[in-house]
Amino acid sequence: MIHGEHGPLGGIAMASESTWEEEGVYLRFSGPVTADEIIRENLKMFMDLRFRGSRYQIWDFLNIDSFSMSEEEASMLSRDDSEIAGLAPDLKVAIVTQRDDIERIAELYQEGMEGSTWQARVFRQLDDARQWVLPK
Repeated sequence: MIHGEHGPLGGIAMASESTWEEEGVYLRFSGPVTADEIIRENLKMFMDLRFRGSRYQIWDFLNIDSFSMSEEEASMLSRDDSEIAGLAPDLKVAIVTQRDDIERIAELYQEGMEGSTWQARVFRQLDDARQWVLPK
């Protein structure tokens, strides 16, 4: 399912595509990405019945144009995920990016998830993320 809407950058469409796979979900973003879009995708996942049996989430930010999320928004996201972690214990969250700004926000997210049963890691390549979430 692809979602797009007019973003804050003069009508440039931001898009996200979520694909449920056998053991988890793959989310791919393009265009400008905001905290609101990430939170919206997160809530959609939590409401999907497949979430309870999932083992991983892969958040792919390799093809985005811009990224906007504050430290406070990252902390709120990790707090929300910590509260819902019991529905999908031992979930792995892979964040795929080559952007330093997203890595910084991902580090804040990881700090906020300490004490949770979930693990989160940042990867530069999608293949590396896939190998981590589903080791052979």
